[in-house]
Amino acid sequence: MSWLGIHVKGLRKYAGITQEQLAQRIMVGITTIENIESGYLTAPPIALLDKIAKTFDVTTEALLRPEPLEMIAERAKEVYVVKEMTSDMMLPAWKDVSDVIYVDRDVLRGYDHIAIRVKDNSMLMEGIKCDAVALVRIGAPLKNGDIVLALYENKSIIRKYYLEGAKILLRAANTFENYPDIYFDADKDKSNIIGKVIRVETYV
Repeated sequence: MSWLGIHVKGLRKYAGITQEQLAQRIMVGITTIENIESGYLTAPPIALLDKIAKTFDVTTEALLRPEPLEMIAERAKEVYVVKEMTSDMMLPAWKDVSDVIYVDRDVLRGYDHIAIRVKDNSMLMEGIKCDAVALVRIGAPLKNGDIVLALYENKSIIRKYYLEGAKILLRAANTFENYPDIYFDADKDKSNIIGKVIRVETYV
């Protein structure tokens, strides 16, 4: 994938149209759209970029930039869906992005956000299933019982958060499978808590 591919795929899905429908609108073959979204075609002709940009009411420059797109008229902003999270991945490289979602800017409230695909059923009792997409508010204030994205043994996990004195407890919400409690030092390991999960949906 490339930044162009990421943006085009996100805009297309936000508009609720298929690759075939987009191809028809800009009068190209569906293979061209597939090649753009997959990253195989990273430098299409300017005329084609212009058509895509006009279709989604954005600039051609915005389609190529490595930063989240904003749909000003609809008050929506792009949030990247990453494959895996690290403590310093506030703005990931395109190779780490698997998809994008668009979120109302009022929901984002000035915080940085990231989205990640849920990898297990540890939070099943909270209605969070494997392969859903979790929208995470980075660095948000936390209270006991909040659902958070954290790093544990270099893997992204989603668990319920509890502060117990000098320890942070991360607990699963699935009584059918064995997901052990995880403990962090509240001072030394607090950077392992990436942020608060504010929404989970099957976006993409």
